[in-house]
Amino acid sequence: MRRLLLNMLLLSISFPALAAENEFKFGVTTNTRYNDNVSNVSDDKTDAFIFEVGPRLQFGTRHLKYEAGLSYNPRFTTYSDGGRTDEFTQNMAARAEADLTDRFKVSLRNALTVDYDDDLDISEDVTLDLDDSSEKLTLRNNLVGRARYALSPRGSLNANTTYRVIDREDKDLSDVLSISGELQADYVANMQTTVGIGTSLRTQTVEASRERQETDTDYYGFFLYAGYQFSSSLGFQASGGPTWLLSKREDDGRSGRQTDLEYFASASLEAGLSQGRFSLQYARANSDVAFSATTYLIDQVNATLDWQFTPHVFGGLSAEWNVRTAVLRFAGENFANDVTQWLGAANVSVRVTPEIFMGFTVDYLRQTADNLDAVDRVRGVIRFDYNAQALRL
Repeated sequence: MRRLLLNMLLLSISFPALAAENEFKFGVTTNTRYNDNVSNVSDDKTDAFIFEVGPRLQFGTRHLKYEAGLSYNPRFTTYSDGGRTDEFTQNMAARAEADLTDRFKVSLRNALTVDYDDDLDISEDVTLDLDDSSEKLTLRNNLVGRARYALSPRGSLNANTTYRVIDREDKDLSDVLSISGELQADYVANMQTTVGIGTSLRTQTVEASRERQETDTDYYGFFLYAGYQFSSSLGFQASGGPTWLLSKREDDGRSGRQTDLEYFASASLEAGLSQGRFSLQYARANSDVAFSATTYLIDQVNATLDWQFTPHVFGGLSAEWNVRTAVLRFAGENFANDVTQWLGAANVSVRVTPEIFMGFTVDYLRQTADNLDAVDRVRGVIRFDYNAQALRL
């Protein structure tokens, strides 16, 4: 594929020279999933058992001034039913962090995934690419760079940039290229309060269908940030601001540029408990802009409780509500289409031995959309992890 060599290069440059302290790790993960609605439809559901196995190879190196690592995790997936073919996925990652000076720190992380078939056991985003059942190769790459400079004991300047690409061999599906950047200045007013201001920029190109119809979208915005620590175990953070979205389509009969003003915000409350942690979060953000949409917004609220029952047994509960709004433009007018999701999950994890870890998860999804029947899905997962003792050189 046309970007494969570029992304392999980006993966490799994230890794610096070897240091004195090196560590090799090996592990294997297997899981068995049951999904009562593998195609995510409202009627004529098809259930299936999904079996997955994959080894993990990791290398890490640490120095007084930097640390880095590489990992490789191939994964093989097979379905018991549901018309799905076997799948093979290769996951590769690299990371590097360095303290260039006492004030200046940088980090670089790259994740590259190559899929030889697309998994329709939808787990995170069930509103996009529901018909994505291609058996052709798909490449996904995500490169993130971060830098932090301490201006003073109380002030700092932070810069983040992300390069992301989705390149599909099946040109009936969308290709995505996205480059974004963010600059933020923070100031610690006192032991409890932190405030900040920042600006963000993002440019994205989506190519769809064999005719290669193209949508270009640019995002420009600024935001304010504040954090307050009520106590050592209770903290609150919030940020938000306006964002201008400039979109342009080509070769689809709706050519032209349109500007939309949206606001984006987030807030979180984190509480440390005697044997766990509770968090409550709200976020309004933009997802990838579909080719037919002017904007694609997500309003989301989720709550998470993690609990340690014993030194070797952990558990958790989570609940989420979100509304995803695709604003479509047709004949010079905007039309909004809403998709609402309710999600709930419970999990228990047991460390059987220092090398063996076992987990159980059950989750439920209900999805409703304008002029469509509701979709329900129940899924269960049993997972086993084996991690061999690290080899240090």
